[in-house]
Amino acid sequence: MSGIITASGLEADVEDLIERVWDNVMKVAKAVVDKHDELGFELISTKMNPSLEEIAFALRLINQLLEGLTPKIDDMSLARQVINAKQQIYHVEMAALAIKSESPEDYHHAIESLRRQAQH
Repeated sequence: MSGIITASGLEADVEDLIERVWDNVMKVAKAVVDKHDELGFELISTKMNPSLEEIAFALRLINQLLEGLTPKIDDMSLARQVINAKQQIYHVEMAALAIKSESPEDYHHAIESLRRQAQH
């Protein structure tokens, strides 16, 4: 892929940027699952720092970046990485919403979705 984006005078290869974003999103998703395994639903809202809601907010910003990069993708492998990252962002957002809504069933569903997606 030869697309170049420019932001604040810095140039970055789109392919490299997508791969780095995907890698970081996957690391965050794994960290959320690991924290869940350590704390569970009952404690994660009070003991996790940064909070799951703060993590979800940051990931929403990353999702906007991915949305901006999507038109520049002409490679199926990169498209899969973008879709995979966006799915993980969605699952983290759902887990944060479930905590806020005090819905353990929805929370556990989101965590299991994160766990399954991270294995692929």
